[in-house]
Amino acid sequence: MISLKDIDDKSLYYYPMCTRVNRCGGCCSHDLLACRPTKTETLNFEVIVLQYSGSGKLEFKGRKSVSVDQHLTCQCDCITEEENCAPLQVYNSDECRCMCTNEEDRQECNDEYGLRLWNSTTCTCQ
Repeated sequence: MISLKDIDDKSLYYYPMCTRVNRCGGCCSHDLLACRPTKTETLNFEVIVLQYSGSGKLEFKGRKSVSVDQHLTCQCDCITEEENCAPLQVYNSDECRCMCTNEEDRQECNDEYGLRLWNSTTCTCQ
């Protein structure tokens, strides 16, 4: 079930409030993977818009078309994607993760006898 409600204006009520569409879900064979859509289509639903006008009354505001994506085909794919990488990272698709490009800095950080820790998210020594 997908909500068709306008989240920007809390005084508006849509009818119907939600609709049923196909969405990818379930589990994959590893924690680094998630079920993701590989093909989608956009469906348009016409809703009636009502607005709460105070004193317990709803006022008819018209009709509106709401677009919702429906998933047609799915596959297990990496949760972390290339666009999730930081500037000092490069994406490794075989391991589904971002890896630091400044390996020398990591080595220097680890050579400081446990006084500092390497942060692999920011690729900095802290």
